[in-house]
Amino acid sequence: MGKCFSTQLPEVKVIILGTSGSGKSTFTQQLKIINSIETSMEHRKSYNDLLLKNILYGIREVSVQILEMELPVKEKNRRTVRFFNENDAFLLDVRDENLWEKVRKLWGDESFVDAWNMCKTKHTQISQMDFLMGNMDRYLDPENIPNDEDILHARQRTTGAFMTRFSDGSRTFCMVDVGGQKPERKKWIDLLRQGVKCIIFFSALDEYDVESAEAENATKLEVSKQVFADLVNDEEFLDVLVIVFFNKYDLFQEKIHSTKGYESWKEQFPEFDDSEINFEKTEEGDELSENCTKFLEAKYREKVEFEEKVLFFYTTTAINRDQTELVFDSLKMKITLDKLSSSGFNI
Repeated sequence: MGKCFSTQLPEVKVIILGTSGSGKSTFTQQLKIINSIETSMEHRKSYNDLLLKNILYGIREVSVQILEMELPVKEKNRRTVRFFNENDAFLLDVRDENLWEKVRKLWGDESFVDAWNMCKTKHTQISQMDFLMGNMDRYLDPENIPNDEDILHARQRTTGAFMTRFSDGSRTFCMVDVGGQKPERKKWIDLLRQGVKCIIFFSALDEYDVESAEAENATKLEVSKQVFADLVNDEEFLDVLVIVFFNKYDLFQEKIHSTKGYESWKEQFPEFDDSEINFEKTEEGDELSENCTKFLEAKYREKVEFEEKVLFFYTTTAINRDQTELVFDSLKMKITLDKLSSSGFNI
């Protein structure tokens, strides 16, 4: 893949869309890393505070759910749970050492971690607490320089549109990462009218049973599917290539192979036929995850009203560099073929 961009090369504009938390920004960040788009040391250091804020936000999310669901924690930690429930995580001072003593005590409480695992079907924003907590002491060192993996695990709300440019030697790609929260989605149409050649639509596979914060009695995947439908059925953009990334495949595999996770899947999709599926992972592959993914692809395709609409689906894990590079190389080929086809060549 390319390492820089040139204004002399033809530009392909790709807009990256999807609902909040689907992994759009992680994908964009991964492309920056793959294409050696430099990040200054000072900018990297700024991720320490962001990652610490992520931890505090995750701790607060669990604390809120513990009190709402009346989940058990050690009696000595209930006061700390109330503290995090009552305070806005983003207003807390990340350099207050007393604060991190509270965090350590909570994460050291097995019942608190159990509560975290129980809360994964709620609309939690921070899904990588095990990774963040495992590296917390590094982030507390103000001289720590977060590595690529740290940056990829950082969660930050995207507002507006952010452009990333790089070249593969024959053309320049302009990747536009747009916020996925409901208020941000109002801006999508104007951006799509600015010469976009391709839409990458992100949907998080593991959110098939996660409650949506923006739609009552709906999962985040259901909201994603409806947003997708509104997008692909807009006649104004009928000729724009759409590529769907079913993201967070790693988390999905882990979840769907757990007893609770699969029971929840069957509750959401009782029509799913598993009569001939091998539930065990083998060297040949993961039949259960693959069949579930194909099932969801069919659900998304059912939403498309125009037979001539060309769609491609990929499963990926944006946090995984090798997978992202492989998928993006394939995506570039799809864009090339689509361009040739629209120019009158038979593909």
